[in-house]
Amino acid sequence: MFYGPGSLKINFFRKGGVAVNNPSDKPKVLVAAGADYFDKLPKGLHPQQLPEALGEFQIITARTVEEALAHFQSNPDISAVVTTPHIDDQLYRPHAMELIRHLLKAGFKGPIILVSYCQNYQRIFLEEGCTHAVGKEKVTDVLREAIGLFKH
Repeated sequence: MFYGPGSLKINFFRKGGVAVNNPSDKPKVLVAAGADYFDKLPKGLHPQQLPEALGEFQIITARTVEEALAHFQSNPDISAVVTTPHIDDQLYRPHAMELIRHLLKAGFKGPIILVSYCQNYQRIFLEEGCTHAVGKEKVTDVLREAIGLFKH
């Protein structure tokens, strides 16, 4: 595991990449998080303002694990996943683990970015297969870098 600048942590143990059919296509990014997360995002990081506003990504949002899995199944060309530990707004259990396990079992090879300041969650989710673990303010930069790293 490599610990980069700031809170960026990259798990180099996952292999694979994201195939982008046409360089002019916007990569699809699935953002799975509870409603509370979207309401508290810093200015410029709301899903409608995430890099899509710059014309970089197509953002697909999900507020439950079931919704995220449905989006994943109906969009096989998703390039990256951004998630918080608690997708369903139930803080007693980190539901995102179910999502991550399903993505990896289905063969997803792109970056999976956990958004959390909790070092315990960062460690656990990186061990489970997330490629990055960052705080909210780093999401956009890490997303740009991660999609670039995983293209082939």
